[in-house]
Amino acid sequence: MNYSKITILFLLVFLRFPALAFGSEMENIRASILDNAPKIISKSLISSVNNLEKIRKGIDAKIKKEKIQAEKEIKVLTTKQVKEIRDSTLEPKIKPDFTSKLFKYIQLFFLSGFSYVFHYKILFYLVLFTILYYMIRSIFRLFF
Repeated sequence: MNYSKITILFLLVFLRFPALAFGSEMENIRASILDNAPKIISKSLISSVNNLEKIRKGIDAKIKKEKIQAEKEIKVLTTKQVKEIRDSTLEPKIKPDFTSKLFKYIQLFFLSGFSYVFHYKILFYLVLFTILYYMIRSIFRLFF
């Protein structure tokens, strides 16, 4: 069975309906865990999930700040290039700083992707569980 197709299917479904996934159902899951599991397990499990949520939100905030900074740097590089082109109309060789602008666009692309993943809970947990699944599967295949 090809698990990558199943993963892509889940990803597409949850990308289509991100708001429906973790609204009040997260609270229902927490309540059922508190009611049905022993206190030691439920407290540690709930605190672990809360810590993971704090980490996710913190990373999301840092990524958004970095994304804004990268956009500002791209804007500065673009205005410098326009100014250099205007100043050097007589000079046939224009040397814009192409590589730094290219790397900033690549950085902005990856920051946008990571920001999207860390912003939506369902997407974050889907990616996290997919990575954990493939890690555990590869460990089992290695030893068994």
